[in-house]
Amino acid sequence: MNTFTRTLFAATLAAAALAGVAIAQPPDGPGRGERHQFDADRLPRHLEALGLSDAQKAQFKTLREAQHAEREKDRPANEALRNSLRDLSPSAANYTQEVNRIATLMGQEHADRIREGAALRAKEWAILTPSQQSQLAAMPKPDFKKMRGRDKK
Repeated sequence: MNTFTRTLFAATLAAAALAGVAIAQPPDGPGRGERHQFDADRLPRHLEALGLSDAQKAQFKTLREAQHAEREKDRPANEALRNSLRDLSPSAANYTQEVNRIATLMGQEHADRIREGAALRAKEWAILTPSQQSQLAAMPKPDFKKMRGRDKK
């Protein structure tokens, strides 16, 4: 090997090592599997556009904090339910019955979450003035398929 080849090899090796260090650095902010920090002061965009008063913002903050506290209280039980399904062995004698039982519980939990969300939406609606309600009703509904990168046209 001549000097140029050795130098090129050493430079390539050093660049690869530095690239590996850069890749190994954690990303800025929460990554996959990490929960975002809860911020009750930050309103959703559709509510920010309504020009809420300070009293309305305080009411929304109170509602959001209460909902967050409820979800955090239920989080360990829901996680335990998911873990029990994951840890269930297919070779168990009552595997199908246990899967059905856990699926029913998970379905009830999901339905409860939907009901809580609808109740929160109704409470938020009640905070708004009639003009804000009509402004909110006139806003275009989000297209979640496009937000997630599906069906781009």
